[in-house]
Amino acid sequence: MKLVRIGSAAAAVAFSAAMLAGCSTASTSDGSSEGGGGGETGQMCPEGDNSAFERPTDVKPTDEIVVAVEEIPNAYNNDTGQSNSFANSGVTTLVQPSAFLVDGDENVCMDGDLMESVEMTSEDPQVVEYKIKEEATWSDGEPVSCKDFYLDWLKSASASTSPGETGEAVPAFDPAGTSGYEQMQAPECTDGPDGKTIKTTYDTPYPDYKSLFAFLEPAHIVEQAAGGVDVTSFNKDDSSPELLAFAEQYRTLFEGYNLDAALSAGPYKIESASPEQVVLAANEDYWGGKAGPQKLVLKALFGAQTQIQALQNQEVQVIQPQPDGAAAQQLRGLEGVTFNAYAGLTYEHIDFNMALPIFQGEAGKALRKATFQCVDRQEIVDKLVADVNPDTVPLGSFMFMPDEDGYEDLYADYKTKDIDAAKKTLEDAGWTMGADGVYELNGQKATFRLGHKIVDNRANISQLVAASCAEAGIQITDDVAENFNSDRLPASDFDTALFAWVGNPFKTSSVANYTTGGGSNYNNYSSEKFDEAGKKALTELDPGKLDEYLKTMDEAMAEDLHSIPLYQFSDMVAQVDTLTPVLTYAGVSGGVLWNAYLWEME
Repeated sequence: MKLVRIGSAAAAVAFSAAMLAGCSTASTSDGSSEGGGGGETGQMCPEGDNSAFERPTDVKPTDEIVVAVEEIPNAYNNDTGQSNSFANSGVTTLVQPSAFLVDGDENVCMDGDLMESVEMTSEDPQVVEYKIKEEATWSDGEPVSCKDFYLDWLKSASASTSPGETGEAVPAFDPAGTSGYEQMQAPECTDGPDGKTIKTTYDTPYPDYKSLFAFLEPAHIVEQAAGGVDVTSFNKDDSSPELLAFAEQYRTLFEGYNLDAALSAGPYKIESASPEQVVLAANEDYWGGKAGPQKLVLKALFGAQTQIQALQNQEVQVIQPQPDGAAAQQLRGLEGVTFNAYAGLTYEHIDFNMALPIFQGEAGKALRKATFQCVDRQEIVDKLVADVNPDTVPLGSFMFMPDEDGYEDLYADYKTKDIDAAKKTLEDAGWTMGADGVYELNGQKATFRLGHKIVDNRANISQLVAASCAEAGIQITDDVAENFNSDRLPASDFDTALFAWVGNPFKTSSVANYTTGGGSNYNNYSSEKFDEAGKKALTELDPGKLDEYLKTMDEAMAEDLHSIPLYQFSDMVAQVDTLTPVLTYAGVSGGVLWNAYLWEME
């Protein structure tokens, strides 16, 4: 799969990049709790490499639970470069079926409600066979079938293109990521296209095959809209008018929430959607264990203080604010509230838009390096993060988090600001100080925008970055927009971008974010060293060798200084203490909602 953008409250996925090892939950004397895990420990998957999870059948029904979110989900299809965001995953994880699940402790297991079996029957060539349960159906009564798996492959592997907004050729299906699927031959529907068995064969091995066939969409809906065509009649090299028409239907049908097309094959279905809230209702036709909350209301509330006030007034039962020291201290002191904060899977960073001339060539790299030298990452951590989690440190890797095996701090030289070093870096590259205190070179000022979504913590980061870099003769202006993550980021409409990624256990999924031309490579980074290692990582089944390729990718990015890693998020979630189990914001797809079907009210 791929990483996805963080919308706001902490994160951005489908099955994204590396997940972190969670901590156990420890309650404090004031009724709050700090630690990690979903439910009490985060574990949902049974022990064992080939375990399967079936949703329990004894969850006590609850009428309605309201969850505050800072960004409203806005698309049923969360698998395009345009729509792919963490906010959408709160809905997709409860509505769309996936062959495998990830729990709050990063365990991966088969969805035993959807799948009868998944088995890798051969390693050379790699062959994986799937069998869907007979009772698995979409909410319109149509079976979940091989066609749905085939659509998931086709939309990601298709080489077809169509004219973009400016006339350039763009991928017809606009996939957010292609890893794994492009190495796979067309899935075989061994008992027919409408059957329940699927055989996949890989041209080259793919270690994270369990990340594939997640958040499936109903192929029959697209087929009907495209005139009754059979999705399995298309291959990945097809560029026929029929294929392009099918791709157009796929992209448009699942934009937003067209309730006639946005079907469910999960414990919830979409009841209504607006810019203010999305309402999910328990799917009465779901064949697995029934959900506890009969309705989940995802309500837009912007800012930590707004969410906290709503929680105190019992207008909402769950909040997941952006990590904020003052908010954390306040939540720890509230009666009747359970609070959780722990090192999560998300990391905050600043991307340089490598397509812009100001950041290109030797002079551009000098400007990037000088920015690294003037940004005081330790100050950002101390002022904005330490009150949430005092163990947070400036992040030193993109591929591994500090509590993961394989982590190495590649950015140790850039923890605190060094203004003299920043100035020297610029001057050695030919930049000269202007009369206004800003460096310039050949008429180009050392000035650029720092773009981000409207989030308090990001505004604070922007202020700190601008203030410290001004000392070094670099002028950084704040560029804030409500639609930054949803529209401007995927369009690469920024100078630099402050946002976050969240991951999962499937590390190769991060390749799409940084590989040349990758579906989520919003800052247009390109590195032969990274691409070569990434290509090898995508075909490596040996975990030890895979880690070496990931480290090489990390080294390439550190050498190029194309993105400033800031810190690992400490995810925050608070709930009324009459809600069980203790919730955690693990950063798995869906965030705090990942196991909402288990929630009960006392």
